[in-house]
Amino acid sequence: MKVKDKILAIDDNDVNLVMLRAMLSEDYDVETLSDGTIAEDQAAAIKPDLILLDVVMPGKDGLSVCSELKSNPITRYIPIIIISARNASDDIAAGLSAGADDYICKHYSTTELKLRIRRRIDASRPSEHIQDLIRQLTVERDAALQKVAVLQAVCDQTTESVILCRPDGTIAASTKSSGEILG
Repeated sequence: MKVKDKILAIDDNDVNLVMLRAMLSEDYDVETLSDGTIAEDQAAAIKPDLILLDVVMPGKDGLSVCSELKSNPITRYIPIIIISARNASDDIAAGLSAGADDYICKHYSTTELKLRIRRRIDASRPSEHIQDLIRQLTVERDAALQKVAVLQAVCDQTTESVILCRPDGTIAASTKSSGEILG
């Protein structure tokens, strides 16, 4: 069974949170939060795949929450979609300037919301090509580390003075006797 992507919805209006959970829970694991003042800590703890964020909230507004999340190394790469009734171009620009990856004006369709969510989550993940390169580099790194370990083991067993250097001239491995000679 495939694990569902996790969404954190932050809105002070409980009705909005219930609606978001109802719309999205079939496809996503939806966590909700009604207090912007603890959003940064909760997002860091939950590590959602995406955050849906209201702008108008008491205590700490969504723009402040968005800025804090994007400046935190733990949460900065989590995509944020602002959902707001504020639909003036200045409001949208303020949301995007605060770091939001997208801005949806209320009243939106479920289909639009789901498409934007899927698009943002997919865009935040490395492509298959990048994942293949990462796997290949990991295998090559592990093989190189294993070769160095074998060479060091051989060097540790010989009484001859041997120094193995990398192409850049740094020492990769050496025998105990060469270490004594070089100091």
